[in-house]
Amino acid sequence: MLIEALVALAVTACTVVMALSSLAEGAARLRQLEERTEALAEARSIIAEAGTVSHVSVLTRSGTTPLGHQWSMEIRETPSSQKALKMKPFRIVLHLTMQNAGPPLVIETYVISQLKDE
Repeated sequence: MLIEALVALAVTACTVVMALSSLAEGAARLRQLEERTEALAEARSIIAEAGTVSHVSVLTRSGTTPLGHQWSMEIRETPSSQKALKMKPFRIVLHLTMQNAGPPLVIETYVISQLKDE
């Protein structure tokens, strides 16, 4: 009877340890997801600050966000333009590195800018 009680206690202890381990891992993943969500909002803000639809220019910039994430952004003209429509597409690539949230967040987007009158 004593052996059965010890075995039951050992099985219960193993179950509790595994449950606590799963909870800790889930909490860590949740923190990582929250950080990536905040980083995505920061990335959108950086891209928005790069220029409005009528004021985009070619550039390379980098910096640190208020949350301490490192970022770099490159804006380049794309090969085609619509001179008849006075439009020029630009490619924006943003790399944002988070401190403890896995691989860098990379966002690639395109914007259309009006060509300057010549």
